[in-house]
Amino acid sequence: MKRALKITAITISSIIAVLTIAITIVCNVVFSPKTLTPIVRDNVSRFITCQADLDTAELTFFSTFPNFTVNLSNVRVINPIADTQSDTLAVVGKLAASVNVRQLLFHRNLIINQVELNNTTANIFCDSLGNTNYNIVALASNEEDTTSTPLFDLLQINDVVINNLSASYIDQKSGINASINGLNTTLSAQLQGANGNINAQCTMHNAQCIIDNARCTIDNAQLTTSGKLIDNHFDGNLALTLPYTTFDLDGNRLADSLALHANVPAEVNLDIMHINLKNALIAINSHELNLNGVAQLDNDDINLDMQFATNQWNLEEIIALIPETYADILDGINISGIASLSGSARGTYNDNTTPLISANLNYTNGKVQYSELPLPINNINLSLSANADLNPNGNIQCTMHNAQCTIQSSPITINNSSLLIPNSSFTDALCDLNIIGDLNLPELKPLLPEDLNIEMNGRANANISAHFNLEDAINLSLNKIVAEASIEYDNLDVLYNDSIAIKDTKGALNITLPSPHSNRHFKELAQLTLNSSNLQANLKTSESNTQFSTHNSQLTIGIGDILDTTQFYTAICKFDFDHLQGSMDTINFDITQPKGTIEVYPTRKNKKEPTFAVNYTSESIKANMGKLLDINVKKLKIGAKTNYTASSPTDENSQLSTLNSQLTKLNPTINFDFHDGVVKADGFNSNINIPTIKFQFRPNNFDIEQSRIIIDESDFALSGNITNLKNFAKGNGLLRGNLKFESDKTNLDQLMDLVNGLGVDSEASAEVAIADDNRDFDIADATQTTLQDSLATLNAQLLTEEPDPFMVPKRVNITLDTHIKKAIFSNTNIENLGGKLTIKDGEAIVEQMGFTTDAAEMQLTGIYRSERRNHLFAGFDFHLLNIDIAKLIKLIPAVDTIVPMLKSFAGKAQFHIAAETYLRADYSPKMSTLRAAAALEGKDLVLLDSKTFSTIAKYMMFNKKTENIIDSIDVEMTIFRNEVDIYPFLVSMDKWQAVLSGRHNLDNSFNYHISITDCPLAANLIPVQHGLDIKGTFENLKFNMVPCKYKTLYKPNKQKATEKQTLALKKIISDSLKDNVKE
Repeated sequence: MKRALKITAITISSIIAVLTIAITIVCNVVFSPKTLTPIVRDNVSRFITCQADLDTAELTFFSTFPNFTVNLSNVRVINPIADTQSDTLAVVGKLAASVNVRQLLFHRNLIINQVELNNTTANIFCDSLGNTNYNIVALASNEEDTTSTPLFDLLQINDVVINNLSASYIDQKSGINASINGLNTTLSAQLQGANGNINAQCTMHNAQCIIDNARCTIDNAQLTTSGKLIDNHFDGNLALTLPYTTFDLDGNRLADSLALHANVPAEVNLDIMHINLKNALIAINSHELNLNGVAQLDNDDINLDMQFATNQWNLEEIIALIPETYADILDGINISGIASLSGSARGTYNDNTTPLISANLNYTNGKVQYSELPLPINNINLSLSANADLNPNGNIQCTMHNAQCTIQSSPITINNSSLLIPNSSFTDALCDLNIIGDLNLPELKPLLPEDLNIEMNGRANANISAHFNLEDAINLSLNKIVAEASIEYDNLDVLYNDSIAIKDTKGALNITLPSPHSNRHFKELAQLTLNSSNLQANLKTSESNTQFSTHNSQLTIGIGDILDTTQFYTAICKFDFDHLQGSMDTINFDITQPKGTIEVYPTRKNKKEPTFAVNYTSESIKANMGKLLDINVKKLKIGAKTNYTASSPTDENSQLSTLNSQLTKLNPTINFDFHDGVVKADGFNSNINIPTIKFQFRPNNFDIEQSRIIIDESDFALSGNITNLKNFAKGNGLLRGNLKFESDKTNLDQLMDLVNGLGVDSEASAEVAIADDNRDFDIADATQTTLQDSLATLNAQLLTEEPDPFMVPKRVNITLDTHIKKAIFSNTNIENLGGKLTIKDGEAIVEQMGFTTDAAEMQLTGIYRSERRNHLFAGFDFHLLNIDIAKLIKLIPAVDTIVPMLKSFAGKAQFHIAAETYLRADYSPKMSTLRAAAALEGKDLVLLDSKTFSTIAKYMMFNKKTENIIDSIDVEMTIFRNEVDIYPFLVSMDKWQAVLSGRHNLDNSFNYHISITDCPLAANLIPVQHGLDIKGTFENLKFNMVPCKYKTLYKPNKQKATEKQTLALKKIISDSLKDNVKE
């Protein structure tokens, strides 16, 4: 700009200098061209420092008075300089000027009626050092500066015409190469003091400017300006039309044939350099920008208060203006619609500050399609405003007042959303987002990943609001984001991977960040709540089919900071269902009002290890496993908590060590409260009714607070505690417990049926069965059968299916304090059953268990071991008072096997037996291992076999009236394997007394001896002492009179075999009760 002004000033100065020379010559009375031309040539050197020449100079005065006219033709200025495009600086075909001399001389008014410049060519040059070819005007060094004093009172230019001006400008220092061709201008202006006016029109055929690698070409340009100056206030208009404008950069066409237009009405205060634009228009093709406002130059500052607005821009046309070189920026993106922009710029612009910019954008009938997105966004209508303070510590804020669009048939709305960029830093941008969508789910499937095999049906109304920092969102700093999403759906139907199906008629999903819920264990980051009406889910695999449904369900999930790697994940799930139904293969369940919480959070000692907590309640549960199991529970309450420790040692070679490892890792605490339950099991004819069970499980204790179980006729309660779980699990201690069993009525037969086979290891039993039975046959049966017969019998037994026995658990030490008012055993009613039962490391021990039946009062002490399925051990001390012998045999059938003689008597007696033996799986004794001692004491016993009695009476010379009633009997016996040894005992019948002894075999063969020691005949001094041997079996008895074996034994001494066997048994029990496992 300064150079252009300088060139203009030099040109005008040159013209004035030439005119001055011409006037001077005229004043010297040289007026003819022939005379004037040499004079002008000679005086040019006074003002021009380079070579200058002209063809003719003509002065007209008198014919045009008072106007003074000068005409110069073919003026040439030559100024050679290195690298210039031409030595000729300028060539003017015709230069004419007309001045009103009278106004100039008498009124100091310079009125130029006409200036005409025709066929002018100029070559302006500046080299790389700043040397130019246009500094050619010589000024005297002693000339005074008169710029502060006006030369004229009035300067008036009536008509300036420039025809066919061509010029080139080369500036090597700035890299500028510009040229214009065919410039035509008309100008009229007036200046008087601070007032004036101007009218100008300019047309240009062609112009070109090259700056480095940039080129601009303009064709057929037009410029029009007009205005008035009053008191240094200019009010005018500038109109510029560039119908064909082309820009190139680095050989690439950036713009081709752009139509540029500007119409700038303005008021300018030249005193303070204040500009006021009045609806100024700038347009590119049909895209217009209107400017209204003021700008003021203040030294280096530009103070702005400007409003701007566009017309409606067609975005497809705007995109078409993008150069082909940069077209790949929008590759795959199609944008259409109408946009308009308005706003303002207020403030100061300089090197340090920028004005505040406000803008409003309206976008209508829009469409955006991106090749990476399978669906276009249609019907876009939005209203956006922005305020930008680009100064240091300034903010940029964008607000989306209303935006609407559709994806397929799903409308989406964004309201009152904003973006705040503080300090012009996008990483610190604050976003407020509000989105509403009515989504048609099946239409949105193309938006999902192609490898996601999912089918969706239904509609969802989504309402999402969020407030977050953009950097926090990029870094997923969820703890700093505030967001809430509400999704209401109807007729939801989702199928994933052809295996997971979810359906619901109506529901709502809400997500809140941060969670509004306060959690005492961890800080909840987000909360998810699902409310469903009739939710159904189905999971199908090649091996199973799982399905469930809920009615009026609510699921609330709270999660902690999932990105916090310093601690274990934290979450809580609360559920509340009206109804829950489902099935898993053969398992079916129907639950009413299940509710509760599931929680996981870090432990206090180690934040990277979790604590799990569960609380559950339900009003009723119905469940079954096909025909195998059916459960019906009215009320259930469960509370559980575990502190997981991952660093616990494990021993993969031991199941107990694995159990210990799991207990140590989990450290569980469980509270269980169960009410009004009914259990039906296949193969068990009676229902198990459970009115209540309440217990607490801790890592080292199991406490049964309350329980009551009803099985058919049995109704019992169990309470107590089990301890030492950890040492038991480690394998270096017993599982200890003290339990209390109370019952009004218990059917022991049913309970035994329930536990038959418990703890059986079938493989181990099969391996030892042959060895056990072979041993039995070798010892017990070889005396009666051949080895071949024994093996045949063994084979038959092995092929016969036997029930599984009760296997006493090992490594436990549990005491059961029993109180049963009424019990049933072997179809016998038992009352007041009480005593202590101890389960000790594979042994069951009964200590002084007392009870009463309609047969007798009884007391039992015993031991039962289950080493293997077919190798059981039983030892017992059984004392029965005043028992009916027939009922005794019915109550304990095995007694008839051990003491066969009992079935020969009827009546009541006292019976005491202490025995030990190994048993088979069906509890039958292994006779080779049987050892026992028994004592029978009774009065008025009836000998049932009258035929045998008659034969004995005959041999013993009983009175014919003697009845088969034994007045008293007191007998002791021992049993070893198959033999029962009867110790001598006194029998009284009527007035007869006899001593009996002998051996009775378990095959019902026997060898007895009877000695008569007292009879009525002895009073008459008739010697009657004699003896009788009885041998054989009941079917084939042999009687033989022999001498009296016990003639002097009126009162045989007790052998106390039973007491000895009892003491031996008690020692076995005592040893078993001692701690034999290291704690």
